[in-house]
Amino acid sequence: MELYQLRTFVAVAETQSVTRAAERLYTTPPSVSAHIKALEAELGLTLFHRTPRGMALTLHGELLKQQAVTALEAADALIRRAANLHHALVGRLRVGVNSAPARLGLPPVLNALQASHPELQVTLAPSVSGRIATQLQQGALDAGFLFGPSPAEGVITAPLADVELVVAAPATWEPLMCEERWEEMAALPWIASTVDCPFETLSDALFARRGLAVRKAVVTDDSVTKIDLVRAGVGAALVERADAEATGDGVVLWAPQLIACTLSLAWLAHKTEEPCLAAFRRQVVDFWQTQPRRAHLGMD
Repeated sequence: MELYQLRTFVAVAETQSVTRAAERLYTTPPSVSAHIKALEAELGLTLFHRTPRGMALTLHGELLKQQAVTALEAADALIRRAANLHHALVGRLRVGVNSAPARLGLPPVLNALQASHPELQVTLAPSVSGRIATQLQQGALDAGFLFGPSPAEGVITAPLADVELVVAAPATWEPLMCEERWEEMAALPWIASTVDCPFETLSDALFARRGLAVRKAVVTDDSVTKIDLVRAGVGAALVERADAEATGDGVVLWAPQLIACTLSLAWLAHKTEEPCLAAFRRQVVDFWQTQPRRAHLGMD
């Protein structure tokens, strides 16, 4: 019996889905199914049965789930204890990133970690702010970068920098950019984000305060895609100023008022003292303490 089989068993039990378990474990549904099949064969028991609502634990599965959780916690505790005994950090850290690593200051942070803790492996998982908060709660991530306040219970955030946002629009819209023509801007097509994006919340609020709602023509969570679509004349988008200013020709900026959002590092409160997380957190906070509070960061 392997620990990864137990992790897969617990993930399927908690999500009631092979697909969602695969997303949590950053693997594929066939791999999840294979792990469960191998574990059932070794134990000689059927752990799940399929229902219209998904994967449901059998009676045997129910009885074994808590022992599997306890075994995984014991294994993690053993790893942490062994690392402490050897005065070294040995382990893996899963970090959700909502922007390009360079814009989050990760290259110097990771270089410092490698120099001081060479046995610490960091996995970067691209995502968006709202999903990162959820993934932290689910245990799929150990830490993550968020824009805006965390909507998740039990998640602590350490503010790092303020991000300035602007509306990026096709250059052909420049006549509208000269004045605060909110009604005309709302009527034009917009490139929006999902509800997991705090930039989207800010954009909606700006127009809602004026009794308006924008026409969302395209939805994407990738800032590079947004800028490309803006340059192609598809619509306007609320993006970080540095990204917009770096695009060159084909884009005009609209900033009728200061729009700002806070970048934070987030983690689960009950994991605050875990050695690997604490080491990573210190490096991130130390780096950002040397940077201006108002920073030019990346995607949402």
